Amino acid sequence: ATRTKLVRRHLDGWSTRQRHRQRDHARTRRVEVAGPARAHQYRELADLVDEIEEVDPRASARFELEGLLDQFVELARCHHRCVESLRFAPSGESPFIERSRMRGDILARRVRRREETAKRIARLSDELASIEELLHLIAHSVATAPPTPDTASELDRRLWELDEVEHALDELRADEAA
Repeated sequence: ATRTKLVRRHLDGWSTRQRHRQRDHARTRRVEVAGPARAHQYRELADLVDEIEEVDPRASARFELEGLLDQFVELARCHHRCVESLRFAPSGESPFIERSRMRGDILARRVRRREETAKRIARLSDELASIEELLHLIAHSVATAPPTPDTASELDRRLWELDEVEHALDELRADEAA
């Protein structure tokens, strides 16, 4: 039975959905490290990707949506690590305290590192927001995509068939009346 096309197609579809669920579960576990807000944001984006795939199944491959979700998770984890690392940064000690040259040099390096980390956090936040905006743009594009060009010809064909049926009924009525 597993060699028939119908069963094979069903098993292939099941296998694909199973891999998709496993990948999503792994991403969910990885993003949870970044906190509940990021995990919620990821869940909303993953649901959005699912909606896009329902409307246009080829969109996922065309726009590499799974890769975007992977990138979002990794950026969220990196952002979280940077934010957490700020607790090691200097707390802004008074510059009037007398300290050794070595301690002053170390403190200056820590301040520079804090500034670099703050810039990196801003850059990562922007990248995370960009991915979110891109996914929303893709969802909007897919939802408002024009109908396929065949739609007009299909409508014309159905109208023609309807006209033919009505014409045939009119002929039958005319024959019955005569």
